[in-house]
Amino acid sequence: MKKLLFSGALLYGAHYYISNIPPKLNYIGTKTRQREENLESMKKETYDIFIIGGGATGAGVALEASTRGLKSCLIDKGDFAGQTSSKSTKLLHGGVRYLDKAVHGEEISANINLVLEGLRERSTILKSAPYMTSWVGLAVPCTSYFDLIYFYCGLLAYHMMAFTQSFYGPYIPWPYLSLNKMIIPYLKNDFKGSVVYYDGQMNDCRLCIEVLLTSATDEYISNSVPCHIANYVEFVDFTWEKGKISGAKVKDLETGNIFEIKSKVVVNCTGPFSDRIRLLGGLKEKRIVPGKGSHVILPSNYAPKSTGMLIPKTKDGRVLFLVPWEGHTILGTTDELGEVTETSKISDMERKFLVEELSKYISIAPYKINQDILGSFSGERPLVKGLGGNTSSLLRTHEVEIAESGLVSVLGGKWTTFRAMGEEAIDKVVENFEFHNAKKSVTKNLVFLRNKEDPDQKINLPKYISEKTFDYLTNHYGNHANIVAALGEKKLINNMPFIEGEVRYAIKHEYALHPIDVVARRIRLALIDYKSCKFVLKKVTRIMAEELNWTEAKKEAEYEKSLKHLKVFISDSN
Repeated sequence: MKKLLFSGALLYGAHYYISNIPPKLNYIGTKTRQREENLESMKKETYDIFIIGGGATGAGVALEASTRGLKSCLIDKGDFAGQTSSKSTKLLHGGVRYLDKAVHGEEISANINLVLEGLRERSTILKSAPYMTSWVGLAVPCTSYFDLIYFYCGLLAYHMMAFTQSFYGPYIPWPYLSLNKMIIPYLKNDFKGSVVYYDGQMNDCRLCIEVLLTSATDEYISNSVPCHIANYVEFVDFTWEKGKISGAKVKDLETGNIFEIKSKVVVNCTGPFSDRIRLLGGLKEKRIVPGKGSHVILPSNYAPKSTGMLIPKTKDGRVLFLVPWEGHTILGTTDELGEVTETSKISDMERKFLVEELSKYISIAPYKINQDILGSFSGERPLVKGLGGNTSSLLRTHEVEIAESGLVSVLGGKWTTFRAMGEEAIDKVVENFEFHNAKKSVTKNLVFLRNKEDPDQKINLPKYISEKTFDYLTNHYGNHANIVAALGEKKLINNMPFIEGEVRYAIKHEYALHPIDVVARRIRLALIDYKSCKFVLKKVTRIMAEELNWTEAKKEAEYEKSLKHLKVFISDSN
């Protein structure tokens, strides 16, 4: 009997392994169209799918539509990832806190499924864009040996759950116990040690742009259709035909031109701003409760290069992360219900909360932590309430809603699950709107545009670019690092890796239209060092003026406008 059971288990394992071998995709295209080309197409063509919103959710839907052979276009009122999708904690994770909730009997099935989905998608993103993602260690400090054992067992279970969800994914480092108190700089002597586990880390805004560019590439894989994308195009209102939505009127904010986009289906991917679109689409009930999340940026000495800290329980029951990122340290996030705003910034109360909670764990006085803060950022999470206005259990998962008018809305979700949200949305579109020619989803195994391996890349290292700068470029631009370097090797600022070529590349290849697009969402300097960014902004504006033939008046106006936008990256205390 034992032999029979063993043989059966072996056969099942072999079948699972073989049936889950990723299919080999045929990568063809590399050319991505320019914004003006896309706008001209939007005015003339009829689309299968029109996507409103160019953040993580919209990017996921665009990628899925493009690779399944559906004709699609996408607009965003501002820059791509200009709102919530550039204001995350920069982690790709299953959600340790949801596992803890399940252990304590809170909605066990829902929380376990949430963790499993997050772990599965974490593996997918790390595999799709390894050049701009990585593992980061997170140490959980423990005040007793019992806590050390408790957290180690829980995080070991988290690791094993991850293993079951990423059979063909990247290697996952094992969690471990550490009695070395210096694994976290300045950790107080009250702690017996730490449990260190691993989650994924990414550059959220650059990942969004990477996914959108992949979606917009002509025949990226066999039978794919490029998504026509454009930033700074505002949705005005829907157009109707026989009681159903047939497209939308939109406004190009760069020229003021208003035109109509015709589409069989419209997908609302506007995150915390979804209700405005939903109400215009015929729905009566609001579903979104915006939850504000704020972070502060600290110098690199607050966390080692590859290990951060998870504060498991704050005074009000939250978790906080202290994570190394881009040569600096992110501390966050807060969690406050509030009003939807496009210019969210950290409040003095939130800043004080973050500083005080961190000071409980490290031997640095709150006033000194406060002095060390280099910048901050805030975003609105699109939390979803149940039908009938129930807010007692706000959903941290996502939901695809289809209205009688035909409007499809993707509500809720988080960065880690953007691809799964896109797949589910397109599955429902195909099912409900009878797109019988749509291909099967392949995005679980897709490699993104600038991730294709180039064995000659290091050999082609320009003589004038240092190894350190080139490593930075490869981690942000993949196999386009040489292209960026060739556009200008001069540093934008000393002691930082940013170069002038990045500004020109952002204009030519990444749809950057304004200086704030570059400093906030292409090189991310606005997030990590507000004061340095103010210094660099003039150089960026000068380069953009040269590339785009701006007049002196236009150059000055762009600088002042971007300087105003920069203020959301610092609190009023500064």
